[in-house]
Amino acid sequence: MREDTKKDGIERRGFLKTSGLGAAAMAAAAHPYVARAASPTPDPVRLGHIGLGVRGGQLIEYTGTADEAKVVAVCDVYKPHLQKGIERSKRPDVKAYHDYHDLLADPKVEAVIIATPDHWHEKMFLDTIAAGKDVYCEKGWTMSVDAAKRMRTAVKKNGTVMQLGHQGRQHPAARVAGDLIREGALGDVTLVHTGRYFNGTPEKPPWRWYGWYSDYVHPDPRQVLKELDWERWLGDLPNIDWNERHFWHWRCYWRYGTGQAGDKFGHLLGLDL
Repeated sequence: MREDTKKDGIERRGFLKTSGLGAAAMAAAAHPYVARAASPTPDPVRLGHIGLGVRGGQLIEYTGTADEAKVVAVCDVYKPHLQKGIERSKRPDVKAYHDYHDLLADPKVEAVIIATPDHWHEKMFLDTIAAGKDVYCEKGWTMSVDAAKRMRTAVKKNGTVMQLGHQGRQHPAARVAGDLIREGALGDVTLVHTGRYFNGTPEKPPWRWYGWYSDYVHPDPRQVLKELDWERWLGDLPNIDWNERHFWHWRCYWRYGTGQAGDKFGHLLGLDL
């Protein structure tokens, strides 16, 4: 524990755990059904945001105005998204990074919010822990069971404060339902029926948006390519020519995400009842 992480005799890492905020759990309060902290912390958690697209843009819109947080660094490989992060941080002195390793090396960053395409989650997550930062990672947490086990091991080994950004887990109603089941108030639960209904028209199909949920305005591909570091976006995946479908619609491809099951159905099944 660094000396500068202590205030009034309380270790900030310990405070984060006991206060219920988690590594950057205040970011989860971007969801309207999650309550904010009762009062501002005297020493806000210094956050670094990696990934500032659709969900990442929502998260920093909250943390940029939250009393419990101070956004000190932002990172994205697409310039318009990076600019969005700078503006929504509400901090004139926020640091802007192109390479997330530079953000992790920033000594001012205490906790990191990862909201990138899923194929980056494991590597960024493990690198964040190795850098000694706490971490909030959006769902889907990762791409495979083996990767999830490696991530869990790293959290436990390093005593990292970690939260999965998962609205289903953060609904107060879900917590109450879990308590009722564990206490036996509902008797023996023998069947749970759930579903996810989401479809569109051929002109406006799900997950074929451009930069925002249900935004079908088609950006100029030539301009997008000028402002995007496509090779860095791909990371360790095969280096293919840029195409807008993979960049904007990455959730539609197993190479980058986990489809309907990982993005939506997890809300209904991942409640730890």
